[in-house]
Amino acid sequence: SLADSLADSLADSLADSLADSLADSLADSLADSLADSLADSLADSLADIKLVTKFGEDWMKTA
Repeated sequence: SLADSLADSLADSLADSLADSLADSLADSLADSLADSLADSLADSLADIKLVTKFGEDWMKTA
């Protein structure tokens, strides 16, 4: 009975710990992925804006 109780307690504790660890890992991975995606998107947008601005400046010089 004591051994059963101890085994149950250990199993519960291990399951909780594993679930927490998995949740943390998933959250970190998702946050990293989102940050990377956002950074890429922002960099692309800035590059596009610079390109359009440069084109506009060049066009104004020739006009």
